Order: sequence, then C-alpha cells, then structure tokens
Amino acid sequence: MAAVGADLRPVDREGSPRDAVAGARVGAEVPPPVLRVAGVPAGVLSGLRSTATAGELAEIEALDDRLAADGAALADVLHGVIGAVADPALRPRLIGLRRALHGGRPPAPAEWDPAVAAAL
Repeated sequence: MAAVGADLRPVDREGSPRDAVAGARVGAEVPPPVLRVAGVPAGVLSGLRSTATAGELAEIEALDDRLAADGAALADVLHGVIGAVADPALRPRLIGLRRALHGGRPPAPAEWDPAVAAAL
C-alpha cells in the first residue's frame, strides 16, 4: 500500500529510495513521513497541528544551532590557549575541554574544574 502523497518517482537501478534518504546531506529537504489510514481527510490533519509545539521546536533548533556555533568558536579560541599554558599537566584536560566544546557535549569533571578555569 502506498502512502497518499508519497514520492513515487522511479529510482535509478543502483539505488533505492531508502539509499537516497540515507545519503541526503544534513539540512537537505526530506519529505515528512506521513501515512493516511482509513481515508481520514487531509483537512483534518491541519486541525491536529500544534502551533505552540512547532514554535517550541523551532526555538530549540535555534538554540541548538547557537550552541553549536558558540562551542565551535570557543574551541577555536581554546586551540591557541592550550600551547601557552604553563602547566603541562593541564594540557590533556584542556584538550579534552576543547574536544567537548567542538563535539557539542558537556565537559567531563576532569575537563572543567576550578584548576582548569584558573588556567584560562
């Protein structure tokens, strides 16, 4: 059974629709997965949409983007600081902090503590 509104274009013999979605670039437009069952009219779906939830999701996405950009900028600044740190024992911890910032994850306790903060 095909979903109403599904993309039914032919696909090259070397790929499948699943391959096309799996290989899509990050941020590329991919149709939302929707399946209409039992003939529910499409007009009913718009009444089920929550504009408040959509707004919250957009805000979360914007915050995620800002966090990623700020983390990348801080990691770049930290790259220049690591070599100038006087205490060589702090360098591995600072490198871990830089990796955490670059990867968008919270730093481990050894990567951010008063000693590391004082070194910066």
